[in-house]
Amino acid sequence: MDREQEIRLALYLASHNLEEAKVENEVVNGGKEAKVENEVVNGVYIIYEDGHHELFTGENDKDGIKSVGIVFDGHAFAVALKDLPKKYALARDTDKCEEGSPLYKGEVDSIFDWDAEAHTKHIVEAGTDIPLNDGEFIPTAAMLVAMYRMREQLNKALEYAGGEPLKTDNYYWSSSEGYRTYSWILKFGNGLLTNSNKCGSLYVRPCTAFNL
Repeated sequence: MDREQEIRLALYLASHNLEEAKVENEVVNGGKEAKVENEVVNGVYIIYEDGHHELFTGENDKDGIKSVGIVFDGHAFAVALKDLPKKYALARDTDKCEEGSPLYKGEVDSIFDWDAEAHTKHIVEAGTDIPLNDGEFIPTAAMLVAMYRMREQLNKALEYAGGEPLKTDNYYWSSSEGYRTYSWILKFGNGLLTNSNKCGSLYVRPCTAFNL
């Protein structure tokens, strides 16, 4: 598949509608052939153990898949193939969380904050039983929103890679804290972003860096 075909495919996958993709191509490119300077366009990617990645098409090689990647509005991260084995509280004890922090943000600010490393570090330092491996982090609210926006293709890619789709019956933790006692959470069944006490037990889907 050449670069122009990849771009057209990415537009189609993002809109889920061929006519919308055509319109988007016309608007962005003024009726001209789509051109990009970077090698990676918005979409869902298959990431392999050897470090290379490719746009998910449903016909990718299944050998050596490590994770599934997302590129969304200039931000990239990799999604683990499965949730952690059970539901977890975000914090052992909210009394151990600091009273005030510049990392605490309201809903609107949180959905534009992509610094999962800083947020996860803050949570780990306060005390959590969430078993993250080296290099893993809890996605921010912004990342959960991106995952929700791309959920149809993301779930297909996760299942294709031998993983499991995102659950829809309950909420997922984000690492975006609103205050010492609560953090922002998202439900993939309806896209509702709300907050919950950090001591509640919810799903966690670890993420890692996706270096383009």
